[in-house]
Amino acid sequence: MSLKTSAKMAEGLIDRWLDYQTYIRELPGLSVGIDIEGETVFQKSYGYSNVAQQTPMTPETLFRIASHSKLFTASAIMRLFASGKLRLDDPVVQHLAWFRSEADPNLEHVTLRQLLSHSSGMNRDGNTAHWADDRFPELDEIKAQTENGLSSYDSLEYWKYSNMGFTVLGQVIEAVTGQSFEDAVRELVIAPMGLDNTAPDIEPGRLSDHATGYGRKLPRKERETFAHVRANVMNSATGFSSNVPDMIRFYRHHLYGDESFLADRHKREMQRPQFIDDVYKWGLGFELGESSGVKFAGHGGGYPGFITYSFMCQDPKLIVVVLTNALNPFPQEIALGLLDIIQTVARSEEKLMEDNEADLEWLERISGFYAMRWGVNLLQRVGNRMVLTIPDLLRPSTGMSLGEQEGNRFRWISGMQNGIFGESHTIEEIDGETVMRRGDTVTKAFKFTY
Repeated sequence: MSLKTSAKMAEGLIDRWLDYQTYIRELPGLSVGIDIEGETVFQKSYGYSNVAQQTPMTPETLFRIASHSKLFTASAIMRLFASGKLRLDDPVVQHLAWFRSEADPNLEHVTLRQLLSHSSGMNRDGNTAHWADDRFPELDEIKAQTENGLSSYDSLEYWKYSNMGFTVLGQVIEAVTGQSFEDAVRELVIAPMGLDNTAPDIEPGRLSDHATGYGRKLPRKERETFAHVRANVMNSATGFSSNVPDMIRFYRHHLYGDESFLADRHKREMQRPQFIDDVYKWGLGFELGESSGVKFAGHGGGYPGFITYSFMCQDPKLIVVVLTNALNPFPQEIALGLLDIIQTVARSEEKLMEDNEADLEWLERISGFYAMRWGVNLLQRVGNRMVLTIPDLLRPSTGMSLGEQEGNRFRWISGMQNGIFGESHTIEEIDGETVMRRGDTVTKAFKFTY
């Protein structure tokens, strides 16, 4: 059975888990897409794009995708490299005469490759207060800071994330193309990929298509609401807007096999390790990681009111996009949790698809949440079987049990051995309500609203 089939089999489990994560973490909204082998097998949104107006979130809702912008900037640089207009190991000063400082001799040695892989030694955000006061710098401020020095370390000494580095890359693109960064990235990346809902800067005419951004969830307090702000000269580092379908299309163009956007050799160059420092591994623009034995390339993003994460795998050809309109919502953990669910179902596919003459309609009807004082369980049909898990978990497989059915009784033959492993639940109707019973303990159906 293919991973695509496993993901489709897990659709109900994925849907309810995401629904519950939105609820239990009090997220304003969440939008998710999963694409396997060129087919979007799951795409759904939860919660609200605007809480006060109770505007439902949809997959088409636009988000500020923040540092995902770096992937578009890196893609533009790679297109310019592929056409012979620059070299990856060009010193930045070769393209930007102002990128030098008597106070910072390191700058003259910094290359485009080092900026793309966060190995230039440059500081993260400069000295303006844009993350605190929402006033992002203009080019003259970047030049002034450059003159005073930007390096925290020598190049290639440490991996050090730098928004300033990708801001400078935007100016390199302007110098090489003779266009504004925004026009150049539209021509080099957005238009060739057919991304109709992606822009390098927030577009005033599409403000109403954007989700409202919200702050951190603090105890007994409402989340702060943020206005949309421009990133100005830092658009190449953090200014982009997009949505789930467009982000999936973006990643499809970076999967091997389709060379309409970039040759595979150029994609491999972007996705191979360029700098490794302890736990950090980076390609050209792409963060490189591994989870449950699957290697991936992706990125995250944080902007006032938005935290987002996405990744792709080359083998299998898998794309996961998670966009949220709030701070502190764990999108990376949610994305990897989705991978965890799909892989767990794939490993158990033989048992899940055993023909046990189950009444699938009844199994679907009893699927849902059940709660008692100790917490909430999720009972869900997957294939021809029932699984039981703890929906609070960010890695649902760690609490997942597989049920062996006999009539209305389910014996849990796998799962945590300090829990219900080897024991049974029966499903019963009490006063018109479906419940789970284990001995004298009754767990009732649990419903929630955002």
